[in-house]
Amino acid sequence: MIAACFPGKTTLPATLWAAISAALPARTALLRALPVILLAGLLALLFSGAPARAQDRDYPTLVALGLIKPLQTSQGMDSGVVYLDHESRGYLGEGILNVTLDTVVLKAGLRHVFSPALGLGYRLRYTGYVEGYGDDIYLDGTRLKEVSFYGNSLAGVLALNLFPEGLWRATLELERLKAAIRHTPETLPGAPTPSDFHQNSTRLILSREKLPGGKKARLAATLARGERQGLENWALDPDAEEHAVFNRAELIWNQPVEWLAQHRSTLKLSALGGSNLDLFSGFNVGGFAGNYSVAGYYRNEYRARQGVVLNLEQEFLFAEDRVLSILLDGARLRTLDLPYLRTSDPQDEQVALTGAGLGLYWGIRSLAGLPLIIRYGRALKIPAGSPESHRHEILVVLAAGF
Repeated sequence: MIAACFPGKTTLPATLWAAISAALPARTALLRALPVILLAGLLALLFSGAPARAQDRDYPTLVALGLIKPLQTSQGMDSGVVYLDHESRGYLGEGILNVTLDTVVLKAGLRHVFSPALGLGYRLRYTGYVEGYGDDIYLDGTRLKEVSFYGNSLAGVLALNLFPEGLWRATLELERLKAAIRHTPETLPGAPTPSDFHQNSTRLILSREKLPGGKKARLAATLARGERQGLENWALDPDAEEHAVFNRAELIWNQPVEWLAQHRSTLKLSALGGSNLDLFSGFNVGGFAGNYSVAGYYRNEYRARQGVVLNLEQEFLFAEDRVLSILLDGARLRTLDLPYLRTSDPQDEQVALTGAGLGLYWGIRSLAGLPLIIRYGRALKIPAGSPESHRHEILVVLAAGF
């Protein structure tokens, strides 16, 4: 959602809060192939010709500071915004360095474009507190703080890229992750929380860049298979060991449309699905700070095994640095098949969400156009049994690109 707040060249990448997506495990055989793939990449680096040079970004470094705050609630949680995205070139093997800090998620890695048809990347990711989003567990609008937990993790990722700068791209990612779980200050003493675990993951990402409608128009499909070791059965998931192997599929279509010089629309459609998903591998929906945003709801309030999320935004440009936005979000989800969410009626496991909001992008001209972003979102449909009859939130962010 924050990415959409930045018109023109100041658009932040759409990775804000997406970086805390749960890592998906991979097959052991693929992990054993990592040395071979690394060797192939090294040989390609040594014997390829002059590497293809990717286009420079508009701003090498992007920074954002702010707060997302649910209003008039004892259940919703505040979310800080501390965002840094840096890209620089000229490293060994024509390497491109990317460093991203997304509040409590730090990623750093190098990627190499050997030729128009081949690229290689490798990175480390540290996640503090939010692995599994154990502080965002809700049932009918009530936060289950007694069984909350913090999750820290460290992951290494190796990526093989085909046509890395082309219109059609394919990426194979292999990941090894280790997670450590601990209680929060609100966890009930003695409450069983998840155990530490390891995950292996493999992901195949297919994308079509620069669809008709603009350079930011994109269609991407991600298929993933995972294997997890060490996670024992616990309070909210007595079948955790049966969820050790799971699959995820995700299709995201991002389509901007410019109607007139002063009017611009953006459509984002996310189709989500998977099998054998749990709190660490499912899809998290809700709020500006959610992995999949529906304005107004609590952060990651809904845990889904499949669904569709639609985000529409209409922008009215009074000037390039004066933009008013109208937001309309919707989702239809099927909740995770976990005992604490399960009911006797399968229809009760299907959830429909709608939210609306207003946004303001205001360049502070006295500060060289430093952008201030303010957004207000309100949920239009409240779940039955919720202790609070409303959901609304505000986002305030000050950003810069240099």
